Amino acid sequence: MKKHTYLASIFAAIVSSIAIADISTDYDASLAKAKAASKPLLVLFTGSDWCIWCQRLEKEVTSQTEFLDFATNDYEYVVLDFPSDSSKQKPSEIKRNGELQEKFAVQGFPSMLAIDSATEEVLFTTGYVRGGAAKWVESFKRDAALAPIRKKYLNPIEKEILDFSHKFMKAANEIGKPTKLETAEKIKDLFDKGAKKMEELKARLDALDIPKELEEDKAALAQYVKEGLMSLREIADKKVEELLAE
Repeated sequence: MKKHTYLASIFAAIVSSIAIADISTDYDASLAKAKAASKPLLVLFTGSDWCIWCQRLEKEVTSQTEFLDFATNDYEYVVLDFPSDSSKQKPSEIKRNGELQEKFAVQGFPSMLAIDSATEEVLFTTGYVRGGAAKWVESFKRDAALAPIRKKYLNPIEKEILDFSHKFMKAANEIGKPTKLETAEKIKDLFDKGAKKMEELKARLDALDIPKELEEDKAALAQYVKEGLMSLREIADKKVEELLAE
């Protein structure tokens, strides 16, 4: 029995490897095929050799037959990789992937985008989900069903929260070092303003009246903001402490 199970697992791995090798990395070709078949696109933005969560998604989800069957039957699936070692990619692929990252405003990895092939409108975005391929597909289908009402009620403030988070961290990393004291004061001021903005966003989110189906999503977003607020002070204190210790 164990021998049969072992052989079955090897066979499944071989099948998955073959399927993975056939996955498109050409967005434009996949878009054309999706339009011809009247199918939506499923586009994965990943960093295969440096992003831990991307690697976990690949190991637990995107290399599994449950995912591949779903992704290739219901969608036109394409993977856009942003490796630290891009020596195996053509310059044209690197350039096009960068253009697509900017076009779809992808700021985190991994990001899985469901895209309307007729309009190239992003229907919704997801990423890593714990629990394996079956759980990921289940979560994805739920997101797909809720996408229209999420777009109306939650997406605007969620986008504002995520955009602010990314801009804030970029600003924090770009603070110069004229003098230790001056830089420390800049860090404190920046994080004070950041905390105030996050509190404002949290208050608006808490006051948001949404359909019952989105309560779980709203709670998850509120938790993200809460954790962001808690970490702001910790990060600020750590940056100042490290700076003054130099």
